[in-house]
Amino acid sequence: MGISSSTPQTEGASAQEYPVEKAYECDEINKRSIGKFIIKCCGHEGMGDDKDNRLRRLLQGAISHLEKEKAHVWQNAELTVYDKYANCYTMKAGQGQYKFLVHLDGRDEIEVICTEKPKKFWGLF
Repeated sequence: MGISSSTPQTEGASAQEYPVEKAYECDEINKRSIGKFIIKCCGHEGMGDDKDNRLRRLLQGAISHLEKEKAHVWQNAELTVYDKYANCYTMKAGQGQYKFLVHLDGRDEIEVICTEKPKKFWGLF
């Protein structure tokens, strides 16, 4: 489990290179796993340049959203974030049946939306 690059491009793609996809698999999406993902993608806060500041902000917004969903959701979820260079960062726990997208809305505020939920089969019998 860890970060893997899904495309042949190297890590640290700039605006001139093709978009990069980074995937991170974990047992559960929680504050600790998102924190590790932030450090892997952006480095420690205050170290080096702040080119990944927006990505850090989006991932921190995802941490704030965790408590708005039931705990079992994050054991079977996929969280996708796009940075300003159209690079795709994905965290996946379990089968990733609950899909969430983290983005900035028109007012430059962080929004986390659920784009897909597993179908419920209750009442079919």
